[in-house]
Amino acid sequence: MPPKTHQRILAAILMLGLFSLPLSGQEEKENEGLFRRPSITALRVKEAPVLDGRMNDAAWEKAQASGPLLQEQPDEGAAGSERTEFRVVYTSTALYIGVWCFDREPEKIISRLMARDSPLPKDDAVCIALDPFLDRRNGYWFMINPNGAQSDALITNNTDINDDWDGVWSVVARIDEEGWKAEIELPFNSLSFNPNVEAWGINISRHIRRRQEWNRWSRPLQDFDTYQVSEAGYLRGLSGIEQGLGIEFAPYAITKFRDQRELDDTDLLMDIGGDLRYRVTPNLSLSMSYNTDFAETEIDRPQINLTRFKIKYPEKRDFFLQDAGIFNFGRNSGGRRRGPRRPGSATEPIPFFSRTVGLTPDRRPRSIVGATKLTGRLGEYNIGLLDAYVDDYEDLPGSNVFAGRISRNILEQSSVGIITTHGDPNSSNEDFLVGADLGLRTSEFLGSQLLQSNLWVLSSWSEETPDEDNPPAETTIDENSLSFGGNIELPNDRYSANVQFFQVGEDFDPALGFVRRESVRAYFSEFSYKPRPKNFYDIRQLFFFYSNSFETDLDNKLETASHSLFPLYIYTNNGDKFWSKVSYEHDALTEPFEVSRSEGIEIPVGEYWWPSYKVGIDTSSHRLVEFELSYGFGKYYDGSRSAWETEISVRPSSFFSIRADYELQSISLPQGDFKERLASIKTRFSLSPQLNWSNLLQYYSDGDQIGFQSRIHWEYNPGSNLYLVLNQGIDRNESRLRWTESELAFKIGLSLRF
Repeated sequence: MPPKTHQRILAAILMLGLFSLPLSGQEEKENEGLFRRPSITALRVKEAPVLDGRMNDAAWEKAQASGPLLQEQPDEGAAGSERTEFRVVYTSTALYIGVWCFDREPEKIISRLMARDSPLPKDDAVCIALDPFLDRRNGYWFMINPNGAQSDALITNNTDINDDWDGVWSVVARIDEEGWKAEIELPFNSLSFNPNVEAWGINISRHIRRRQEWNRWSRPLQDFDTYQVSEAGYLRGLSGIEQGLGIEFAPYAITKFRDQRELDDTDLLMDIGGDLRYRVTPNLSLSMSYNTDFAETEIDRPQINLTRFKIKYPEKRDFFLQDAGIFNFGRNSGGRRRGPRRPGSATEPIPFFSRTVGLTPDRRPRSIVGATKLTGRLGEYNIGLLDAYVDDYEDLPGSNVFAGRISRNILEQSSVGIITTHGDPNSSNEDFLVGADLGLRTSEFLGSQLLQSNLWVLSSWSEETPDEDNPPAETTIDENSLSFGGNIELPNDRYSANVQFFQVGEDFDPALGFVRRESVRAYFSEFSYKPRPKNFYDIRQLFFFYSNSFETDLDNKLETASHSLFPLYIYTNNGDKFWSKVSYEHDALTEPFEVSRSEGIEIPVGEYWWPSYKVGIDTSSHRLVEFELSYGFGKYYDGSRSAWETEISVRPSSFFSIRADYELQSISLPQGDFKERLASIKTRFSLSPQLNWSNLLQYYSDGDQIGFQSRIHWEYNPGSNLYLVLNQGIDRNESRLRWTESELAFKIGLSLRF
């Protein structure tokens, strides 16, 4: 793209943004109800309500009813199409929330999901956000549907949603002639809170799926989401609540049968272990884990990587997910976004990435002998300290690793902090990292707009383990071991913008972190305009989105660049999406790049510019059959590329669902042609919200990898789980299937609270 054209596009988008931002102040005057912070008083009761979904207990009759919920979408500030009420009662040990979702057409309520942590926004649902510290930045997020399915998450700094976290709580919901009702029990020993605050933050929203309607209790503004507790109302009246002794003991026993056919080796392993958690204060917890085991964790989904840079796989292990948000640093968080997915080419370094602990670089499990973690809050300080010892693995000796993160709340929603790590589980070296960051955030910019900014700096260094023949050289820190960056962002509904810069030094190599690429200066920006037309061809919202990234070496020589434009992205009132994308990319190779290991195809040294195009459709999830389909085509280096991606989900009932994914990348280069295929099929049988059986079959053409996992999960008591997991590796060679490593694991765990 010529420089002048690029400058004109940026100028036009900036002008649109500058002329539009002052409108928010006018809108605020027109509808004061949108900006209210309502309050509800919880009623203390001697006898807790019975969780049956009928809502006929005396406790609910005496409690204060709160409402109404106003529309956030489609018509900001309008009354909800259906009435919603909620009440809050509590005992000394638990908080109870009852929600009445009235519906004049209960037969049209959509409720096809039952398993825990299902994507519940695909159904009618209720979301609850709690801020027990009333710090307007951190808290808990709970979601339920009319089947009583549960989903939960930790909220950190109003931007990070850790929805892999599982809390211990209970819910019963049912559909009746009035609509649907839900009763939720949240034990206080499942929550961290400040016993000295006079109120908690609370917000509740309701999703009416067949109308694509979201209603919210406090500040139902389209610029915000329910999980952003900065916009929550007040929950008052809580006093004399307690967490008991604050001790939680979670022992487990496991039996594994492993058959490694390639090595002609079979093993029967039996082991025990467990976690012990002690609340030092109501909002500071000490966790200890012995013989940490992750046999029940779902296997990673393979990813096709046609770039020369690393792929980041998500953390899925419960021990590391607990309070994980406290370790967030810089811009390594973002929350939920509507519209086009953000490009990942400008991924900042992550100083502490917990997947480096207990997993080898090729993602194979490595035993963790023990781990200790101190997480929580002391006044205005957020504290995260983690220490773990990983066992020997092949040629790697056992080693100790440590990560520490401390931040302090400043202003209303901002913070300043430091981070440090020590150790390297994949070498015998002594590796260190230190860093500092400043995060600024306000939701009152120009009246009711979000504005956030971050600055950060990191440094790492390594010392070889000394021996008699090779004493270590003196270690010094120079500019080559530094990384630093920052950004400023307006992540609002109608207009949004983000400008970002960071540099990764040549010698920056955090052993406990993740760095997608080294020795780089990265410049990134994105701008979008997202109008909501009224009564225009059944369109709910239009998205016009442009982003770019430029990465240079440390001598400012351009290495990679990309421009992405969504000239049309339509979101309909039914929830369907139609979109098109145009991209223009650049890569300057200083050494050959092996793009296909299986075919041995390399792209030679040189500078390459190429355009590509993509169109897609995503159908609404309220349909019985939901699918996503996209087709991309265009150039690729000095050749061409086409790609099909599809996902089909069928949910005939709440007891059964099936999802199939398929991706095909066809590459044609002067050096040769090849194809990459990725496919998976997942089925789920849900006998109840607590008992599920899932099966996942995956295929990746790179190495003809086939993996199968069958997993039965029964939460027989809140927090107490039973797992039966089968993992099966399969190789495909000359059109024949060959069984490789098999593992069958049975694990039972208890949750004992005192």
